[in-house]
Amino acid sequence: MRLAKRAAASLGSSQLKQISIALQSYSAKYNSFPPAYIADADGKPMHSWRVLLLPFLDRNELFSNTNSTSVGRPNNIASCTIRF
Repeated sequence: MRLAKRAAASLGSSQLKQISIALQSYSAKYNSFPPAYIADADGKPMHSWRVLLLPFLDRNELFSNTNSTSVGRPNNIASCTIRF
């Protein structure tokens, strides 16, 4: 059981490190961290910061396939369920 807990903690730590590096890369490119979300002209959320980080996590194809018209669209939901 301890080995499984250590493995899970290590995996979580690795994923946090990837997100941290992606945030730093985004910041270096845009001189700021990503906003919580990007809204359309009506104020409706289109993309969250997590979607904006996809290109910096080597997930360009997933980012390209994300529809910007609505956060809850089926192809966008797939973007949220993929493990890194």
